[in-house]
Amino acid sequence: MNATKFQLAVQQALRNGKSLLLVAPTGLGKTFAVTGDLQESFCKTVYAVPLRALGSGIQQQVAELTRNGKPVHAVIHHGDQQDSVLFGEEVVVTTYDQVVCGVPGLPLSLPLKAGHAVAGALLMSRLVLDEAHLAWGISDQALTILLGIVDFRRKLGLQTVLLTATLPKEIAARIGQEFDLEVLIVGEGALKEDEGLCERDAKRQVRVSALKLKLAEKGDTKKLD
Repeated sequence: MNATKFQLAVQQALRNGKSLLLVAPTGLGKTFAVTGDLQESFCKTVYAVPLRALGSGIQQQVAELTRNGKPVHAVIHHGDQQDSVLFGEEVVVTTYDQVVCGVPGLPLSLPLKAGHAVAGALLMSRLVLDEAHLAWGISDQALTILLGIVDFRRKLGLQTVLLTATLPKEIAARIGQEFDLEVLIVGEGALKEDEGLCERDAKRQVRVSALKLKLAEKGDTKKLD
């Protein structure tokens, strides 16, 4: 897969050990941007999403990456599917609640005695918090808790990546300054002319059409098809 301008910029920043706040529209390839460097070298990664339904797509994208002719090993771990062994795999795709509880050593969907192992795995990992703008839908405290984890990791010098599809520039700049994150906004500044964004914008269109509804069965006046 050929990386676009913003994907290359993200991967270079990650190689340099920086923590990031990446703002990019949906469908532009944020997942590859933050995992593409795994094709070059091992990097233990915990990739967290707010909704369980998002996990399988992320896991499949990561599993398509190869290093030395072998696929990068990625597993899913959340309330509905527990494929991880104490978060020991190279890439663990999980949910926000698993991370929030795992940081203090109180793992979900794992024995309590495994808490130190999960907490240690998180300390050894690059932590990716995807779709951060959806945190508000979980609870009014979810984003505050996530940013608290980001700040905790900052103080320890651990690499953390926040991904979001939308965020005002002023807010992004403030978050970046507060938590020592390099801010990359696709469509702005050095990333204004990203080829992936240009192609996406060129193909975007809206079509309006009418859908005629009719009764599902003759004589049934209550149900529509």
